Order: sequence, then structure tokens, then C-alpha cells
Amino acid sequence: RKRSFSILIFTTFLLAMAVPFYSLAVPKLMIQLGIHSNWVPAVMTIGQISEFPALLLLAFFLKRYGLKITFALGMIAWVARYFLFAMEEPMWLILFGIGLHGICHVFLIVVIQLYVDAQCENDVRASAQNLFAFITMGIAMPIGFILGGKLEQWNTDPLTHITNYHILFMIPAIFILMVLVGYWMLFHLDNTSQDKTN
Repeated sequence: RKRSFSILIFTTFLLAMAVPFYSLAVPKLMIQLGIHSNWVPAVMTIGQISEFPALLLLAFFLKRYGLKITFALGMIAWVARYFLFAMEEPMWLILFGIGLHGICHVFLIVVIQLYVDAQCENDVRASAQNLFAFITMGIAMPIGFILGGKLEQWNTDPLTHITNYHILFMIPAIFILMVLVGYWMLFHLDNTSQDKTN
């Protein structure tokens, strides 16, 4: 159980480093594709709206397929959306990638929070959740923002200020794909832990 717990936390740490590419680069990609900057926040709300149906689906997937597959589906959704963003066009594919945000968020963040609660005793659950939040939002995501900013700078033409989003999004897509393979090979959940999470 301790090994599985450590693997899942480390996997989440790696994934959290790739998450900032979404909020950092997608709005700029839409502007580069011709969407007025005033409309970008409204378009990005598609992702937030998609969280509600994803929450409704979560209970079904956890019960039917278990935590391991559900968590993997969240990673697959991240890989898919970054591959879609890497295509840069047509616009409907970009919008579809934004719409995957619900599955990307709920099937990863909510699942790991449920898992942490299930694995910890009542008196340490709050501390465990705070530690998880610190590891992901306090360490991994700031690293991701720094790396994302550097990669965006390296892939932007200094004269035209046009960014090569194909390369920029292919990097986190391939990274998450490698994390997914490692997770699938190394993470194993016993029946007791599975039942607690469900």
C-alpha cells in the first residue's frame, strides 16, 4: 500500500508539472488563431463547464472500472488534448481540447483526493491533503510554469512573435504519455484500497 501510495503521489507530481502549459499557452494560441482577446476568457469557460458532467461520470467509472483505469483515462485525456492543441487548427479541435478539461481535472485531481482520503486515518487526512496540495500546487505547478515559459520563449520567433505551438504542446503530450506508461506498469491497487476509494 505504501509503495502504491508513493507511486501515485509521484505520478501526480509529474503530471502537475505539465498542467500549466494549458493555462499558460492555450489563451495565447487562440489569440494567434484569430480569436479576439476579449473573447478568450469566455471560450476558456468551456473547460470549467465540462467539469460538471465529468463529476457525474466519475462515480460510474470508479465503480465499473476502478481507480487505476479511471486515473489512466484522466492522463489519456491530457495527452489527447495536448496533441489536439499541437495541431493548432482547425478551431473546433482546439475547442474540443478545451472541453476535455472536465475529464482531465476530475479524473485526476478528484480521484487522487479520494484515494488520499481512503488511505489515511481520520486524524491525518487533513494533513495528507495539505501535503498533497503543497507538492502539486506549491512545487510541481510553479516548476511547470517556469518550464512552460522557457519553452514558449524558445519556440517564439523574436521578429514575428509567432509561437510554434506544435512543438510547445507536443513536449508535454509526450511527457505525460511516458508518465502514463510508467504508472500503468508500476501502480497496483489491492482490493481493500480499491473498495475504500469507491
